[in-house]
Amino acid sequence: MKLSQLGEFALIERFSKLIGKSFKPVIIGIGDDAAALEIQNAKSKRLLLITTDTLVENIHFDLKTTSFFDLGYKALTINISDIAAMGGNPTYAVVTI
Repeated sequence: MKLSQLGEFALIERFSKLIGKSFKPVIIGIGDDAAALEIQNAKSKRLLLITTDTLVENIHFDLKTTSFFDLGYKALTINISDIAAMGGNPTYAVVTI
């Protein structure tokens, strides 16, 4: 079966079954806007939100009509909105090209 036939949510469901029970620091895992990890040191306990989205050329954007600036803006905006949806404040960004 092709991924395009399976679809995003069915793929997530398959990953969830394969991964099974998550490890202790994961408070919110697969299926939400972002993963929430509980990070603890000697002084405090905090939640860290992590998210990533992939933009695929000719599916999510077309370089014939999209500047690199606009593409970068879109990539950051998508991920920032996931953090905001979880009530977080974006602090860092990682970019994959």
